[in-house]
Amino acid sequence: MIKSHWGTGDYPILLNPEVHELDRLEAWDTIRICVDRKNIGIASGHGNTHYSIIQMMVAQGLSNGMPSTFILFRVENRFYFNLEDVSGPRRASFEKSLLEYFEESHADLLRLVVQQRTDKFIGM
Repeated sequence: MIKSHWGTGDYPILLNPEVHELDRLEAWDTIRICVDRKNIGIASGHGNTHYSIIQMMVAQGLSNGMPSTFILFRVENRFYFNLEDVSGPRRASFEKSLLEYFEESHADLLRLVVQQRTDKFIGM
């Protein structure tokens, strides 16, 4: 499901996205992620905040308003999570963090997000 808190429809927020919807994140600096139980919200850090994603998740009945929040970013050709919001390090390993913080279906989606943005898959 694709939503936007902008009247223009810019800066989409993807709620429990289908694989084909991930291409909406084409231009990005960082990716903001909110996870609440079985639900995930993903959006570009450009034009969105964790708060805007949470508001959209609550409005759609997908969150109780207290999801875990994450930031995915790239340095050169490596991807990391900033886990400060969950009492973790500022630069945490992508694959290790997937295994620790995300359910398998969400981890698979995030691997696809990374795969779309790199020449080679960064994984194991």
